[in-house]
Amino acid sequence: MLNTQEASREFPQFGEAQVAWAVDALHRHPNARHTFVFMHYPAWFGSDPERQRGGISAEWQRIETALGNRKYSVIAGHTHNLMWATRDGNRYLVHGATGATLTPSPVKQVGAFHHYAEVTVEADQAHIAIIEPGSIWPETIAPLEFQRNIGRLVRVQSSRQDLADGRIAMEVTAALNNHVGDTVSVALIPVVGAAGVWAPSADSLVSVLPDGGTDSLTLTFVGSRDNWYPTPAWKMVVRYHGKEVDTYGPSPLNPFSESRATVLPEWRALGTFPVGSINRDVMPGNPRAGVPGMFVPRAPDAGWNGGAPVTVDGRTYSWVAARPDSTGRVSLDRVFGIVDLSLAYLSTAIYSPVDQRVPIQIGVDNFFQLFLNGQMVPGGEAYGMPYERKILPLDLRAGWNSLYLKVVNNRGNWGVEASVIDLRGNLRFAPYPGQN
Repeated sequence: MLNTQEASREFPQFGEAQVAWAVDALHRHPNARHTFVFMHYPAWFGSDPERQRGGISAEWQRIETALGNRKYSVIAGHTHNLMWATRDGNRYLVHGATGATLTPSPVKQVGAFHHYAEVTVEADQAHIAIIEPGSIWPETIAPLEFQRNIGRLVRVQSSRQDLADGRIAMEVTAALNNHVGDTVSVALIPVVGAAGVWAPSADSLVSVLPDGGTDSLTLTFVGSRDNWYPTPAWKMVVRYHGKEVDTYGPSPLNPFSESRATVLPEWRALGTFPVGSINRDVMPGNPRAGVPGMFVPRAPDAGWNGGAPVTVDGRTYSWVAARPDSTGRVSLDRVFGIVDLSLAYLSTAIYSPVDQRVPIQIGVDNFFQLFLNGQMVPGGEAYGMPYERKILPLDLRAGWNSLYLKVVNNRGNWGVEASVIDLRGNLRFAPYPGQN
């Protein structure tokens, strides 16, 4: 049994001491009939930045080398989806959810269903059955290769263009390449908010691809440079054997040039406060029932108080600096540590010489509420997936404006990504009003 966050809770890392212990244990027990290696985070899987950041990939290679030619099984979790693969004749299994949060799919190959595993060992061989209430599946039911090919099926690109009449045209293109092993259908669907703000070129576009087939779907949205909110978005529905594999999006489109985007450079942060239990089953539709602790009145709800300490339930809290890293993310792990089921407040300030509306792009892990000058920003709350990006309007008044954020962490890492699109190039930013 290995702890994939032994050396760090911020990113997966076994740590030198644990790797040395595992290698030594394997060398001391070379004749085990079958070796099981259990861990939470699948150290062998993928190439995501978090895996590389802590060096867990290289650490795992050392342990994998020590496994040698013995018969073994590696079993992990983390993704909430069942995944099966083999390497050198040994199984690498990511076990899915057993009652935890997931988005179910009727396509069993996706592995998005609740289950547990029954393991039988005979001589040096292990046999695993996947037990879903009412069904028994072979361990191979959700092959990693199928899931990877579904992930590679669609590549999306978007672009924007300023039209001569002062409007903006935005285009989203889905390039399709099917290597799933059978026919799939893909639907690209526009998502528009207020009627008449953005006009899509079609109600939906659908492509049916045989295995090995390629295609391209393109949607265009046209709207006003001045009346841009709510921004348009797209979503995509993929079906396999007539059943929905997954829905991607809605993913918002940014009507403005990213070259004008400025990452908010510094916040003041206050926390953390316990929020009690969180019920993801009713989220995002019913946040008051899902995360009631976010709606409990607290003294810091009043907004930026000039930096004075705040006392809540007999404990005094002080504001601390919170700055983004090189990727633009404010890691609240580094500010407060990883504190499960907790809430923090963040405050920053924007100076505008005139009244104007500007967009803010924001994503938070896990939930947030955003306020400008004491009022919730239109659409300024999210209770869905971590770092679900939203593009929202900030109606700045002339002078200093206070931007205030409530962030709730469910479990694990948490953080904030936020950038303002400076349309006129005349904004100034500071951690609190009047600093510069």
